[in-house]
Amino acid sequence: MTVASELTNSIQRIAQSIDPNKSRTSWYVFGSCAIGHPAPSDIDLMVICDEDSTADSVRRVVDADQSAPLAIHLSIFTIAEENEIGAIARREAQRIA
Repeated sequence: MTVASELTNSIQRIAQSIDPNKSRTSWYVFGSCAIGHPAPSDIDLMVICDEDSTADSVRRVVDADQSAPLAIHLSIFTIAEENEIGAIARREAQRIA
C-alpha cells in the first residue's frame, strides 16, 4: 500500500465514523498529500462542516485518533466560512470523503 492510499484510508475511516451518510461534512487534503508527494511529512486536512457543532465533533475525534500514519494538521470551516474565504480553491485541496 502506498503512503497516499494509506493516508486516504485513515482519513476516510475517521470521516465515516463521524458522518456515515456524508451529509454534514466534506473532507479534503491539500499540500504535499494533495500533490502526491512520495514522502509527505504530515497530513494537511481540511474539513468543511454544515455547522459549528459538527466542527466541534470533527475536532474532538481527529484530535483523539492516533491511527493516522502521520501528524494531522487540521483546518475546519463551516460551509458559510468556506463560501466567504474560498479555502478549497486557494489551497488546491482534493476531496477524499
